[in-house]
Amino acid sequence: MKRASLSRTAILLVSALSGFISCAQRYETWRHFNSNNGLPQNSVVDMELDTAGYVWIATEGGLVRYDGGALRTFELQGEGVLPAKRIRKIIPTALGEIIVEDAYGNVYTIHGHIAPRLLLAARHRTQAVGGASSVEMHLAHVRSRRLFSPNSERAPASHAVSEHEYLLIGDSLWGWRDSSLVFRRTLEHPLQQSFFLGDRAIGLTSAGEVFAIDVSTGGMRSLAVHGKPALSASGWPEIFWHDRRSEAFMALNDALFSLRLNQSGDALVITRLDVKIPPSRSITDVLSIPRVGVILIGTATTGLHVLREERLHAMGCNSYEATKGSVFAHAEVGPDELYFAAARKVFFMAPDQCREIPELVDANPFNLVKDHDGALWFLRASTILRYDTERRVLRPIVEGAKPTVALKALGDSMLISTGHEIRSWRFGREQVLAKLTTLGYQDWPSVLAVDDAGRVMYGSDRGLFIQNDLGGYDGVPGLEDTDVRTIERVEEFLFVGTYGNGWYVVKEGKALRMPNDPTGCLDYAHSFVLRQGILWISTNRGLIRTTLEDLRGYLKDPQQRPYLARFGSAAGMVNLEFNGGCEPAVVELSNGLLSYPALEGLVQFDPALIPDPFPARDLIQGRVHVDGERWSIDRYLDLDHDVEQIQFEFSLPYWGDPENAQVEYRIPGIVEGWQLISNGVRTIELIRPPPGDYVVHVRKVGSAARHIEDAPFYGFVVNRPLWATWPAILVYGAALVLLLYIGTKLNTARLRRRNKWLEENVALQTETILHANQELRRAVTHQQNLISVISHDVVPPLRFVARVAQSAEVLLREGRPGNDLGETLADLSASTQKLHSNAESLLTWIRTRSKHTEPHFRSVALHALVEQGTDRVREMIQQAGIRALNEVPPQDRIETDPDLLGIVLHNLLMNVRTHARASQLIIRGALSPNGYLLSITDNGVGIPLAILKRLEDELKGNSQLDDPERIGPATGLGFVIIAECMRQIGGRITLACASPGLRVTIHLPLSPAQQKASQNTAAV
Repeated sequence: MKRASLSRTAILLVSALSGFISCAQRYETWRHFNSNNGLPQNSVVDMELDTAGYVWIATEGGLVRYDGGALRTFELQGEGVLPAKRIRKIIPTALGEIIVEDAYGNVYTIHGHIAPRLLLAARHRTQAVGGASSVEMHLAHVRSRRLFSPNSERAPASHAVSEHEYLLIGDSLWGWRDSSLVFRRTLEHPLQQSFFLGDRAIGLTSAGEVFAIDVSTGGMRSLAVHGKPALSASGWPEIFWHDRRSEAFMALNDALFSLRLNQSGDALVITRLDVKIPPSRSITDVLSIPRVGVILIGTATTGLHVLREERLHAMGCNSYEATKGSVFAHAEVGPDELYFAAARKVFFMAPDQCREIPELVDANPFNLVKDHDGALWFLRASTILRYDTERRVLRPIVEGAKPTVALKALGDSMLISTGHEIRSWRFGREQVLAKLTTLGYQDWPSVLAVDDAGRVMYGSDRGLFIQNDLGGYDGVPGLEDTDVRTIERVEEFLFVGTYGNGWYVVKEGKALRMPNDPTGCLDYAHSFVLRQGILWISTNRGLIRTTLEDLRGYLKDPQQRPYLARFGSAAGMVNLEFNGGCEPAVVELSNGLLSYPALEGLVQFDPALIPDPFPARDLIQGRVHVDGERWSIDRYLDLDHDVEQIQFEFSLPYWGDPENAQVEYRIPGIVEGWQLISNGVRTIELIRPPPGDYVVHVRKVGSAARHIEDAPFYGFVVNRPLWATWPAILVYGAALVLLLYIGTKLNTARLRRRNKWLEENVALQTETILHANQELRRAVTHQQNLISVISHDVVPPLRFVARVAQSAEVLLREGRPGNDLGETLADLSASTQKLHSNAESLLTWIRTRSKHTEPHFRSVALHALVEQGTDRVREMIQQAGIRALNEVPPQDRIETDPDLLGIVLHNLLMNVRTHARASQLIIRGALSPNGYLLSITDNGVGIPLAILKRLEDELKGNSQLDDPERIGPATGLGFVIIAECMRQIGGRITLACASPGLRVTIHLPLSPAQQKASQNTAAV
């Protein structure tokens, strides 16, 4: 059986003060179970705690498992034996296993905390009390009947030294290793009973003596007894002990005693516990739960009594009935010396006295603030006074204050609010810090504080206000019209507690409301105190404990609910209401205790001695019920679509206040966020879950802050109905498509037969009309363009030739110098060349615009084509002083119309010769992801932007030659021809300034298919 460590009280009240009502360590009955509320029968025979935290209880009505909150009964059965309900013994092993014996001597073991399994149908029972080394060793002893001591009046004590070694003390000391008897020692003194405290064997004689037994030699050494009660003539009462525990219990004269060895091991310390127990003659077993202050007492007739150590107690002055009621503000003026306000009086408490202070009568109980000199500040009527506790001198400080004032001690200064003003007092001098605009008592400051930047803050019934740079006060968003009761800076947090509106953290100038505890206590938050990372919050319904790590996790991710544990009635508080709205609402005493005013006195405790209430044990899976039927644990949860209800059971062994065993769950796809499970509920219920594959996650609230990883708890599948499966949907879709197709085909056939003749005639006539119209439009356009070309590109050169020829005739007739005639003839030559070029371009353009001209694509070597085009104009461009370089790679070939591409090259080269005034042009070629790029770059003067814009429009198809209203010179026939040729071969041309000069890039398709796709895209 496990080692018990009954924790000492965590509430260190000032019990040494003789003038106070206070309660030291004591236990109260927390819960009582009998056949009316969970036990199958009222006779508790044996109890044991397993490694998972469950208590197993043997009764006359069955085996019961208790997790600190609920009882569950198991029926023991096995092949070849009758179902067992009368359980006699629960035996722990050194390995943590649990062995169960029924009244018939059948041996079972607990498997997985939920499924007892039959090991041996023995038909005779073990006689020893204690533990076993292992299940195998116990079965070997039962089969050989070694655990019997027929000459002893009481059952021998068995102790598992390890999983291999085993001791038995009765009339003598026996030792086994594995299944072999190692030694047997005769004891020097006959024992009334024996037991083990940890690894130490203890023997008691009927004469009241206590001996320590040497387990290696059997020698007996007398032990001193501290706190030994008066025994009857029959000697020691029955000792209730559990193997491998350092504490045992005995019940004597309706009192319960704890038995422990002192630190040196030479004395047995017997301590009477402050607890009311059932009649000692009916007690059958006593079991303590380590480190949680819980004692279980089993009885023969009245069931199970669960006792809990009280941790919070209220106290007041013994001589003054008023102090047993509500206590408000209080202050520590020296070690173990307190002043507190109650019933409009102030009392002084010290270890040797408790008295009223007559000078402080009619004191407002909500303010009793100690300054740096140890003097007390309080309000009487409309006057704020300062009381020197050493000289007992009372001095008024502020007259005419409002009934609601606020005081705050800050170092050597005191902040004072009088309703309309906030003042500071330092070394007897006052200073007005701010004048407030107030419309009524709701605006009067009731609490004062200073932030890290030195700005004064105050809270009122209207919210929280912080001083701004101009000396005024700004309200904090999120706290409008809230009754602020406390403002406290704790590390990086600025906490604000309100009366009825919850608690907040002020962050970046805004108030964020923090989550409530499961019982709603934090609607009223009175004070905040931090000790070793633990935040204590007093409320009017108990004390809340959380951690800063919980709060940081929540602010980072609101899905991480903080663990907010409450200490209330289960911790010993008769009246749960702490008093808030007073300054101070909590006092940190010099001895390390926290002191809180409450409705029934002062509550003081040491936070370091309060155990962490966070559930230490793991969540354990339980049974699953589907539509009310238990689902076998051997079957995967593969459920039909029409499932109505699924219930997932789980358990959490927890021996603290049940409301602090907080659990939450989520089911992605059904319940997305973490949902809190109601207090005491250990079942997750789903109603008509939708089809899908799901995982149930269950965890303890606060797991994320404690770095406990979330793991899947249950998995299940809800199958889709047959009609909703993908094969069925595909069949339905195919049938629908087939029906639509058949209907469409029938309707189309009917319409086709009805309208066939009309469609044929209309199509034929439409095609004829469109063709004729297109031919007419082309002819008209061709005629207009031809007239425009002749007007702009043929007639002006002819006129110029005529003028030049007439000038030459005049020069010859007049005998002018030869140089003038030479210049005239040069102009004539240039004009005829221009006329020749324009005429050649005109004829070429007319051919390209003819409807009978179609491109003929074939493979073309681009280098040779460029060389041929350059040769045609080489003489003219050389005369213009231009050097042409062909840098097209010799191996490059594409499929195109060489004649059309040659026309494009010829016109571009002539444009360079005529307009560029360049000394060099370079022709280059290169493959691109979308075709072939052929570029002509010159180093001339370039083209003005206005003309460049015209040329780009021409290349895009916006021909100026097609504009009958055009006035002035066009951009030239050459670019009209270029645009038409590029359209036919499916390419395009881009112009760009080359600094200096101009770069003309021809974008060519690599094949006719690519040319056709380009034409289609352009048409769209």
